[in-house]
Amino acid sequence: MQKLYSITDAGIMEANTIEDSNQWIHLINPTEEESQALVERFGIKPIYIKASLDNDENSRIEAGNGQLFILVNIPYKDDSGKFDSYNTLPLGIILTERVLLTVTLMENEVIEGMPEDEIKGMNNRVALVYKILLRMVNLYLKYLKEIEKKSAIIEDYINKFLKNEELIKLLNLEHSLVYFSTALRSNQTVMEKIFSSYVSKVKNERYLLIQTLLERNEDNEDNLKELIVENKQAIALIDIYTNILSNTMDAFASIISNNLNIVMKFLTVVTISLAIPAIVTSFYGMNVNLPFQERSLAYIGIILLSVALMFVVAGIVNRKRF
Repeated sequence: MQKLYSITDAGIMEANTIEDSNQWIHLINPTEEESQALVERFGIKPIYIKASLDNDENSRIEAGNGQLFILVNIPYKDDSGKFDSYNTLPLGIILTERVLLTVTLMENEVIEGMPEDEIKGMNNRVALVYKILLRMVNLYLKYLKEIEKKSAIIEDYINKFLKNEELIKLLNLEHSLVYFSTALRSNQTVMEKIFSSYVSKVKNERYLLIQTLLERNEDNEDNLKELIVENKQAIALIDIYTNILSNTMDAFASIISNNLNIVMKFLTVVTISLAIPAIVTSFYGMNVNLPFQERSLAYIGIILLSVALMFVVAGIVNRKRF
């Protein structure tokens, strides 16, 4: 599926046909025919589109032959399973002199969630690129806050009712933080490479192409600095939340182990105590002459003796803190 937008002085407007210049084309899990048509029309490298649809691709930036390719990993909420979890997927941004192309595997909140008034108010492709990157970082921060709130709720519930289901939820959140951490650190590398190309005095083809297509100027440098700061903040939050969740899981594992030890100790004391009556009554169950066997109250005496011995043994075990 593809969505077409024209970039004009009045802003970004929806379009019905593919134009030769000043257009933003957003591809969502495109077919081979859609991809091939764009490759032939705009001379885009096919590998850029393929990389944008590969979940195993790492964030990177490439420049050459009049094309700039930025691959970042964006967050999304996966609510298809039994428990909500968070993951990442690649978003490819391909920029040439003629067209801006964004490619992703599925609809996402970064682009589809962008308010229409913000899109219509833009008349510059580079500003749109930075807007997409900023929305990506802000979405990471939003999901991180959601993860922190959910983990706090689960921890409170576990303190009252320790269930495997809640521990699995915490484990899913911990996995989500791992995916976010990997993606954000890779994205950070991409942003820093863009910034280094902005400020570099080296006049090679790659840096000059990045400076040209991303329009190096003071405003764009400020936008990039803001992106880097926000991304670093997200990474710092991930480190904090990961440590908290990891320590929480370790604490609950220790609590479960300690509770199991307490139960086993109690069961051991009960087992030993219950073994006393069995031992006493087994003696009086033998077919031999035994003390007090002719007395009518011998049965009650045996019971009382067994109970007394049970309490004695339980007291000894408790005193020794076994």
